[in-house]
Amino acid sequence: MSAPLPAADLQPPSFSRKTESCHIYGCMIWDAHMKTTLDLEERILTEAKKRAALEGVSLKALVEDALRARLLPVPRKQARFRLKLPVVRGERAPAVDVADRRVLHDFMEDRE
Repeated sequence: MSAPLPAADLQPPSFSRKTESCHIYGCMIWDAHMKTTLDLEERILTEAKKRAALEGVSLKALVEDALRARLLPVPRKQARFRLKLPVVRGERAPAVDVADRRVLHDFMEDRE
């Protein structure tokens, strides 16, 4: 049986660049970033740089956000809510003038 490794050897290696999106699996390092070249119209590139500067983000972050927004699935619109009230068959309302308290009172007494 071999001796246990010192704690310093168990620490992940340090990188000179950000490792936020690097995933370390055993001895293999998977970098989630990919470099590519985009051929953009000059006008669009200029507008993107201006927008990135106004928002205080990098051009890379702006392009990633734009791609994410375009590639995410569009949520389905829900059908408009319609309230369906039940129809209850009942008795015909009595022909009593509810503004006349005396007549209404007499009607209520006769019903009991």
